[in-house]
Amino acid sequence: AHSAEIEESIRNDTYWKGTCESLEELRTIDYDCGNFTLPDFDHRFRKSCGNKLIRVTANPLLTREECDEVVTLAEDFFTSRGGWPSLPSGRFQIAGTWIKDIPLVREYFNQLLRAKIFPALADLFPDVVNDPSALCIQSAYLFKYTPESGEKTDMHMDSSLLSFTLLLNDPEEFEGGGTFIESLGNNGEVVPMRKGDVTFRPAALRHRGQPITKGQRLVIGGFVTIAGREGCEHTRQLLSRGTEA
Repeated sequence: AHSAEIEESIRNDTYWKGTCESLEELRTIDYDCGNFTLPDFDHRFRKSCGNKLIRVTANPLLTREECDEVVTLAEDFFTSRGGWPSLPSGRFQIAGTWIKDIPLVREYFNQLLRAKIFPALADLFPDVVNDPSALCIQSAYLFKYTPESGEKTDMHMDSSLLSFTLLLNDPEEFEGGGTFIESLGNNGEVVPMRKGDVTFRPAALRHRGQPITKGQRLVIGGFVTIAGREGCEHTRQLLSRGTEA
C-alpha cells in the first residue's frame, strides 16, 4: 500500500522533481555516528562520508529573511483558517500540517528543493544519490513545537531513504527541543542548529524529538526517496521492519 502511495507522489506534481540547479560550494559541520551498520545502503553511505553521517550546513542554507517569509506565509494561512491545525507525531499532536496543504509555502518549498535541497543531498551523499533529478519527496511537514506538544517522542527510524530538517527560527526563541540522535557521543546528543540551518542524514538513523520547555520551535522536515522501484522497495522494507526500536 505504501509503495502505491510513493508511486503516486512520483507521478503527481505536488513536489518538485526533475532537473535541479547547480549548487555553489556547500560546507558542512559533520558529526561522527560510529561504525554500526545501517539497515540499508550502509556501504553507499559509508563510501560517501565514512562515519560522519549527520551533515549540518556550516552556513545557513536560508537567510534569516527567507525563514521569516516562510513563517509569515504559514501564519497568515493558518490565521485565515482559524488557527494552526495539528498532526500526530508518535504519541503526540504537534501544531502544523503537511506542506502540500499550504499552497504558498509549498510553492516556496518547491523552489528550495530545486535550487538547494536536492542538489545538496546529491553533493553530500554522492554514492547514494547519483542524480538529484531522481530524488522525490515522499512527504514533508511544517511543525510548530511548543511546551504543549508533549514529552520526547519515541526513538524511531524514518521510513524513507534520506531525511532533512530545516530550522526556521532562532534557538534563543525556545528552550529544549531538537533532534536527539542515539548514536552521537557516548549516550546520544541533540544536533545543534541555527536559524536557516539544514541537517541532512540517512533516514535510518535512530532518533527522537526532544520536548520544548519554553517558547516555540518552527521546523520544516522532509522525507526523500528515489523515483522508481529502488525507492519504493527501500521504503517497503523499512515499513516491514517497523520504525520503532
